Amino acid sequence: MLALALAFQAAGVASLAAVSRPDVPYAELVPPFVLAGIGMGLFFAPMARAAIDFAPRGMEGVASGASNATRQLGTVLGIAVLGAVFSAVGGYASGQDFVDGMRVAEGVGAVVLAGAALLALAIPESRRTAPDTMVLAPEAQASTSSASTIV
Repeated sequence: MLALALAFQAAGVASLAAVSRPDVPYAELVPPFVLAGIGMGLFFAPMARAAIDFAPRGMEGVASGASNATRQLGTVLGIAVLGAVFSAVGGYASGQDFVDGMRVAEGVGAVVLAGAALLALAIPESRRTAPDTMVLAPEAQASTSSASTIV
């Protein structure tokens, strides 16, 4: 699912780069945005679940927090890198300068997303195949076992 989601995002961003020009009608931008949006929608929930599935029992909260922090860091880093690519190639002097920078930045983003889709294929299956069961701390286990012997 993760690889498919990233592939949708890569295709959407690459399509956006292909149709970008100073006079592009809004209607031509909608399909690439929808494609990338579908990819994003298919990505975030399975990614959060994967982070939790590979965490040791009892550390799921830490894994979730680390996953969210990493997602935020990746977003900031992606904006910075693609902004630098845009600045190096394009600018705000004219519509064409803007589009020139955006097309290259979108191309770089599409390549990174496509690479991430390939890497996602290497993620092993989850180690958790049995339904989750509640694991009690040792002191809680002791109190429940002594309570059952009193009754």
